[in-house]
Amino acid sequence: MAFKQQVEAFLNKPHLHVATVILVLGLSALIGGIGYFFGMLVVLLTLWARNWDWGFFGIAEPNWKRAVVQGLLYSIAIFIFTEITVEPIIDRYFGDSDLSSFDNLKGNLANYIVFSLFMWVIAAFGEEMLYRGYMVKRIAIILGNKQWGWIAAITISSIIFGIAHKYQGPAGMVGTGVIGFLTGLIFLRNKNNLLVCMFTHGFYDMIGITLLYFGIQDMDGLIEAIKGSL
Repeated sequence: MAFKQQVEAFLNKPHLHVATVILVLGLSALIGGIGYFFGMLVVLLTLWARNWDWGFFGIAEPNWKRAVVQGLLYSIAIFIFTEITVEPIIDRYFGDSDLSSFDNLKGNLANYIVFSLFMWVIAAFGEEMLYRGYMVKRIAIILGNKQWGWIAAITISSIIFGIAHKYQGPAGMVGTGVIGFLTGLIFLRNKNNLLVCMFTHGFYDMIGITLLYFGIQDMDGLIEAIKGSL
């Protein structure tokens, strides 16, 4: 058996998938971003060992036009829905998210452009490959590839996704976990087109990044800004 086939056989074992999920969770909780990079190492090794079989991660039918349009619509819907219904509850019980890591975005066009490019690669592509394309799909298959198994996998992945954003504080972790769950539901609906989730994630983050660039942190701030411009 060729070396690449040996690697693929090793990485495709169910207990290895479970171990990877647990390690990503543990590393994310203890060291933050290290969990993500470890998970992405496994993802990239798996992709290489399977001869760049993107379908393994849910990109079997890459309809780009559909993915862009749906991603944009989903991102707007998620932003409006969470700002109106979810964020007020989070603010009440957990306070505001810690967005101090993004302070250098306000009014700085160069940082805005660089951070946007960084986000599309690390967050929109990388996080969706890891948390949805790898975690959700592999856990769901281990649980029997049934509807309840997918919901359970989405829930587990969303919790880990939220913990991975602990630098935003408790409110940020909860809010990010909710976003991860909603994105997971989108993946459940589009199992063979992970690109929809990638564009949803990317456009959603672009909304947030753009608002921060203009010094706006939430829906109330956006409304006030709109009123002030009229």
